[in-house]
Amino acid sequence: MPTRISSTSPQPPAVVPDAIPALISTLTTATPASSENRIDRRNETGALIPGGKPGDKISLCRSAIEASAPPGKSGLERLPLELVQHIISYLAGGSAGDTAVGIRAIKLSSKFLNKAVYPSVNAHYLFLKQMLPHFDRLITQIPIHQMNNHMLALMGLKQRQALVTAALRLPDADKAEAIAGLGAGLEALDTDQRKALVTAALGLPDGLYKAEAIAGLGAGLAALDPTQQEALVRAALDLPGELYKAVAIAGLGAGLAALERSQQEALVRAALDLPGGLGKTRAIAGLGAGLAALETDQRKALVTAALGLPDGLGKARAIAELVKGYQDSKVRDYLR
Repeated sequence: MPTRISSTSPQPPAVVPDAIPALISTLTTATPASSENRIDRRNETGALIPGGKPGDKISLCRSAIEASAPPGKSGLERLPLELVQHIISYLAGGSAGDTAVGIRAIKLSSKFLNKAVYPSVNAHYLFLKQMLPHFDRLITQIPIHQMNNHMLALMGLKQRQALVTAALRLPDADKAEAIAGLGAGLEALDTDQRKALVTAALGLPDGLYKAEAIAGLGAGLAALDPTQQEALVRAALDLPGELYKAVAIAGLGAGLAALERSQQEALVRAALDLPGGLGKTRAIAGLGAGLAALETDQRKALVTAALGLPDGLGKARAIAELVKGYQDSKVRDYLR
């Protein structure tokens, strides 16, 4: 997403926003396979053009624009200042870590680019420059299963990859806990990292560990592709043991909105078919988190089942989760 610009900052012409996404798409479609090697680009004379990391949109954009400029004149300097400012603010978006690196690269590129950075974008950079060193020092002391989406978003590419690699090398019990913890942060991971976590979760031989890992990935279902979502739903429904199945179903409740109607229906039916007791109570409570995404008859079925549970703490929790899910659905209706 573009970095937000304050209302007091000078604004670019109204025609610019429609042109920027197309420009960026054209200039950033090709990305080398390795994210660690620098890009070696040469001009028509064979001279090496200074580059950046493959993921650095700023370097690609600047090089592409300057390559099209007449000899002896910078491509960026030929553009109106307002347009350059808008390009910078658009490309400086993304995770906090990537934004800090991107803005720093811009500011150090040239005096012209340094002056083109919006005051609000520069203030954003200075804030991140103040905060991120402390985060980098502390993050190495945090157990993997205690990570959340906001923490993962602050990490750089190398940090995230190291975290996923470390999680997958743990013994099964700890691996399941780590995968579950990373589930809420799937959005911050890349495609290969998400695939690795899903594959590892599905490959756990112990039913309880697999159920815990699947449950944790439920919070990040929206970040997975349909094939991965279907694999997790199917694995949850195929788990042996009523309690294991209940654990997985309850966790997937957090991501019900990302699933197909048939998958939602299958999870609700499986929860309702569980024998009364701890498993059924847990499954109903978990599905309450996604109540807003369900059809009316499915909501009614869960409410009826919850009210029919034996009195006790479990029933109270199930009712509380369903009420919260119902309130969330009403709020969404009001906001439409």
